Amino acid sequence: MFYENALKDQRIIVRREEDKEVLADTKIIRYDILNNSVTISADSLVRKELSNVSILIFGFKKLYEFHGTIKGTMVENEIEVLLGRRKVKEDRKRTRYRIRMKGHVTTIRIEKEKISLKKPIEVKTLNMSSNGILMRADSGSFYIGSNFSTSLFIDGKELEFDCEVVRIQNSKARTEEYGCKVKEVRLL
Repeated sequence: MFYENALKDQRIIVRREEDKEVLADTKIIRYDILNNSVTISADSLVRKELSNVSILIFGFKKLYEFHGTIKGTMVENEIEVLLGRRKVKEDRKRTRYRIRMKGHVTTIRIEKEKISLKKPIEVKTLNMSSNGILMRADSGSFYIGSNFSTSLFIDGKELEFDCEVVRIQNSKARTEEYGCKVKEVRLL
């Protein structure tokens, strides 16, 4: 699936399946192609026991989501996380990971034309899955069906997401939350 150095230094979020607790939000030390596993720092884990986990990896051009297992054995302050199989759709939703990041929307699409904004729209992510983002922005910034590109800063890297608004919730006088489908991800 990946080549050996493809995931090195990429952000990974590990969440226990049984109670949805985030066990680690860290960087990958290395990827083992033979075992389909990644190694992370044992210090980054809240709990180091054997657990079934859901895993979100921020790849170069894509978000990857897996069902996996924390191996539970620590060697030289490192621990192995077995990636297991790629996660399939759960009903209509994928697993959500609470992630707080700031970013800005620089372009919107009207029909097929890409329009650059003179003043970017500031956004804050609330959660993310492998195919969607929930973000908060000023009320009235978007409508259902809006297509836009947003830049988010993740571990010193800028990723650009092409998104489409599929729902609006928690509308208040100043802010609204926008549920967005991720169409494409690019490393800038």
